[in-house]
Amino acid sequence: MSADLAYSRELYHLRDGKIPCNILGEVLIEVGKTSDFVELIRGTSFMGTLIQLSKKLPIIAFLVPLFVPLKAMRAIPAVFRANSAAIKARIDKMGETKHTDFMDFMISPEVPLPSTKKELTHIEQVALQMFVAGFDPVQIIFYASIFFLLKYPKICAILTKEIRDAFKTYDEITTERLVSLGYLQAYIHETLRVHLTAPTGMPRISPGATVDGVYVPKGVSLWGFLYGKFFANCFTGGLPVERLHSHAT
Repeated sequence: MSADLAYSRELYHLRDGKIPCNILGEVLIEVGKTSDFVELIRGTSFMGTLIQLSKKLPIIAFLVPLFVPLKAMRAIPAVFRANSAAIKARIDKMGETKHTDFMDFMISPEVPLPSTKKELTHIEQVALQMFVAGFDPVQIIFYASIFFLLKYPKICAILTKEIRDAFKTYDEITTERLVSLGYLQAYIHETLRVHLTAPTGMPRISPGATVDGVYVPKGVSLWGFLYGKFFANCFTGGLPVERLHSHAT
């Protein structure tokens, strides 16, 4: 989805990727080869977590080099080559894509298409940054939406009814028709409001200010406690049905 939004790139992970799923010793899905991009994300996710934690506990930074997986590092050249080929293919389809993407805003229709190595390299770097930057928020919000549906069965029931009343078959589901579903749009907005689209706790350095009645000295790093917000008893925000109804109407 992130690649599609960035430059209409199809990775076909659901079609081609095969993920092992073992339940009671039985393999439900045959194991197959995943893309180099997925291998890179999987291999560096723990390392990325350590880098984020090192901002809070600097001593952890010394451990980061120990968790650089060689397999993931070997995938980097393949990821760059695939991205370069995808960008060139996207440039050839200017004005012919199924929908608008970020590439339409990166390349003005009033100027010649990038053709030199320097121009192509610049576009490739920006597009890849848009791709990677959009990957985490999209997956986090997707998981958050599933989490809230399980946490609030009443909301899940209302949303299920709205969708099933609007569509009789999967072929009827289109982006244009989904936009018209008021409760679905309200649910998405509430999920974006309640759940941070970042896994890092959003660290901030205090300039010397009062936060919730508590003075935080200048230079102190502030972090959000995501686990406590969604799982501990201190969480009282939730996804109130009343807010959803007000959005939907």
